[in-house]
Amino acid sequence: MHLDPDVILDVLPEIRRAGIGADAALADWADLDTLRAVQGGRVHVLADDLMEIPGPRVAEMVEIVARRLHPRARWEEP
Repeated sequence: MHLDPDVILDVLPEIRRAGIGADAALADWADLDTLRAVQGGRVHVLADDLMEIPGPRVAEMVEIVARRLHPRARWEEP
């Protein structure tokens, strides 16, 4: 089986605590340049703390994911 996703959501809430930037995490994906998501620039690092433990802010998490999956949608601003 061969996986070739259109979008990759790399959930890494711990990188901020580790002092690692999202750009460094994205650079790791560059080696997989045969994937459509990498070729199309659709690899997203989600480093928000709310991605780690579900809680009352789960709606905010869902909105972040939805905006990354559908960037061309017409989003209402809060």
